[in-house]
Amino acid sequence: MDSEVIAAIISGLLSVLATLIPSVTAFVLAKRFLGEKRYVKTALQAMYEVRLLRHVVGEYELTSKLSERAIRKAVFEKYGLSTKNRFTPQRLDQRIESYEKKAEENLIPLDHL
Repeated sequence: MDSEVIAAIISGLLSVLATLIPSVTAFVLAKRFLGEKRYVKTALQAMYEVRLLRHVVGEYELTSKLSERAIRKAVFEKYGLSTKNRFTPQRLDQRIESYEKKAEENLIPLDHL
């Protein structure tokens, strides 16, 4: 092979490599950033649901005259579900506030959550 052809092939391969490295790096970083945005948004949505359900239980307590303990016992007996009390009202409010700050830092719109 002619040395000019070999030089052109090497030059072409290096050009492709020079374009490929930053593209792959940008793709990996974007994927990581979007994954964290999705994680924060999903966690916030779940905490909003937990807060809503806590209010539903509270309203049910008022109308049915059952205590929260009696309601939880009935749910456990019927469905086998129990709580670890990781989302007490105070802890829930703290976590929501923390995740809302993360969402603001990551520019996640909270309007439609």
